[in-house]
Amino acid sequence: LGTIGEAEQFKLLNESFSDDMLVEIVKDTNNKVNNMICPKCGGNLVVRNGKYGTFAKQYIEEHNFGKLLSLAGHLPEYLHGVDKAADKLYDVLWDKLSKSEAYRRTGDYLEDVKRINAMKQVIEEEILSEIVYV
Repeated sequence: LGTIGEAEQFKLLNESFSDDMLVEIVKDTNNKVNNMICPKCGGNLVVRNGKYGTFAKQYIEEHNFGKLLSLAGHLPEYLHGVDKAADKLYDVLWDKLSKSEAYRRTGDYLEDVKRINAMKQVIEEEILSEIVYV
């Protein structure tokens, strides 16, 4: 017979539930995720922070305990926001700086690597000072 593809499985699943039932399933799943509960196993969801969210958490724990207390219950969302803002700023600065004469490619591999690394360092310093260490 062969295996049923994902599209066929989805079609069969949708045909066996009414629209109201599917809406309830989606609402229940979203409610569980919002309450940090795994919709599959019922266990606690593990929040994973990116590089800058991790830096921000460490900085807050070591240097701004009042902010840590004020974020009680909302720390994962805050750290995720830090990561998203850092990613956006990284992209904006990369686009801006890559057009600058100081960071343009020269054709010399080693010189280009130096320029790219210098640009990455400038971007990282900006992200840390503007988003993480606030």
